[in-house]
Amino acid sequence: MRPDFLFASWFDIIAACSATLSVLVGGSYFMERSVNSLRQGILHMDTPIALGIALAWLGSMAGWLAGGGPAQVLRLRGRLCLSHAGRALAPAEHG
Repeated sequence: MRPDFLFASWFDIIAACSATLSVLVGGSYFMERSVNSLRQGILHMDTPIALGIALAWLGSMAGWLAGGGPAQVLRLRGRLCLSHAGRALAPAEHG
């Protein structure tokens, strides 16, 4: 989108807010499981996923605030979608 478009900044803000909502809703599953496993002294597969989600969100927000545009923010939602797809397609845990 061209920066001189009248509502360009609004769309950037909407993209950043929707990415934050995606992290809060979609990332909470991985974050919760990661925290629970770390409390038990176990390094679970959800820990690096949760760390990656948090770092991707921080990097996206930093890049957006530095004037990089919403492209980084939009990629974050795609990564979350792929993480949940992988979780859904994985064999069920036994135990």
